[in-house]
Amino acid sequence: MTISFYLRPTKDPETGVLAYCITDGGKVLQRRSYNLRINNRYWNKKNQRVEEQHADSNFINSIIQESTNVIQSFMKKKNDFPKIRIRS
Repeated sequence: MTISFYLRPTKDPETGVLAYCITDGGKVLQRRSYNLRINNRYWNKKNQRVEEQHADSNFINSIIQESTNVIQSFMKKKNDFPKIRIRS
């Protein structure tokens, strides 16, 4: 399972909306966006975080980290359940 954060394009080419995509083996499980517009120059694609120069970088990066923790926790709990096959 992979969680990727990115800036979804908007009509304004200088800004994007913070979003994430969860994939598993190339299959997209979920895509969601936050109502946060971020200037592209503050977005670090490699680290998938907002640069420190942005006024709200700590707040936005904490949202990203908390979202990652919640998603990973949920997926771990989901994978802990035994898989049941129903045969007809």
